[in-house]
Amino acid sequence: MAINFPSSPTTGQIYVDPTTAIAWVFNGTAWDSSFVRSNYVNQTFTASSGQTTFTVAGGYLPGLVYVFRNGVQLTNTSDFTATNGSTVVLVTGATVGDTILVQGATTFSVANAITVTGGGQALAPVGGTVLRASTPFIENAATVSSDYTISASQNAMSAGPISIASGVVVTVPSGSVWTIV
Repeated sequence: MAINFPSSPTTGQIYVDPTTAIAWVFNGTAWDSSFVRSNYVNQTFTASSGQTTFTVAGGYLPGLVYVFRNGVQLTNTSDFTATNGSTVVLVTGATVGDTILVQGATTFSVANAITVTGGGQALAPVGGTVLRASTPFIENAATVSSDYTISASQNAMSAGPISIASGVVVTVPSGSVWTIV
């Protein structure tokens, strides 16, 4: 069965295949399912006359929410606002009986990510939870303070400059690359 992805997607747009319930995200060039969703909101409301505010059970991640009114996708900020993670507010009040559908991520885990502690040091190549998908920043420590080995057949990237503490060894296996940008 073919998946009917939305035409003209925008980077970061999420699509959930209603048949398989697999979530896909558009990465700017292609639809990618390499992240694993742990929580996804798909809530339908039947509006009362003039209703503008809809409270989403379980919340959503701001910036990763889509709202539909009677099957037509609304535009964020022009048609609705969804900034607090719990309510969606329509700019124009709904008509009694309008169907409002809210879809989006509440939290999700990125497959094969590296968990980062408060200090920003990469500990191991395991799944890491994206806590705030709406921020464009990923932080890493400026100093490697303990031995680290990049996983075989994997590449690593750090934002530099990076210094390596005295006596600390970073091992880059054959076939792997560590890039500092």
